[in-house]
Amino acid sequence: MPPVENLFFAVLPDAETAAGIARLTDRLRRVHGLSGRPTPARRLHVSLYGLGAFSALAKADADAAGGFAAAVRAQSFDVAFDRVMSFSHPADKPLILAGGEGVAGLVALRAQLARSVAEKTLGRTRSQAFVPHITLLRDRNHVDEHPVEPVSWTVREFVLVRSLVGKSVYEILSRWPLRD
Repeated sequence: MPPVENLFFAVLPDAETAAGIARLTDRLRRVHGLSGRPTPARRLHVSLYGLGAFSALAKADADAAGGFAAAVRAQSFDVAFDRVMSFSHPADKPLILAGGEGVAGLVALRAQLARSVAEKTLGRTRSQAFVPHITLLRDRNHVDEHPVEPVSWTVREFVLVRSLVGKSVYEILSRWPLRD
């Protein structure tokens, strides 16, 4: 049976920021003549670390993820995305929000998660490239990198997400607060 669920750690923008990102996406669609469907505000996120694809998520898998997350000791931090661009992809080109130094806190949080996973699985993890971004939409047309008014918020928690493949359903399974 092919995998039908993905499990990953993520950071979510607060509701006000997500609404602002949705408005930015609408403007970018008009300016660049894009027809791709925007990511709904409720699904906007920054993927931190993927735990894999499953044909049926077992409680043990979610419990293991909780153990990985519990070892993270991070402070809340500000994040800022200040440019948009398309990722190259053969079938579609995800239009993303990206950032420079404003995403350093995300890189540090992801590094802690990766270390925790490696320690608890005795190093049996797969290497994952990490480019902090928020996918705004997918489109056939390519958009060259260009600056936008910074989108920022304070990251106060990270979450464990269960994604149902092909159904555009994201379920938040657990939340871990960051220290203030």
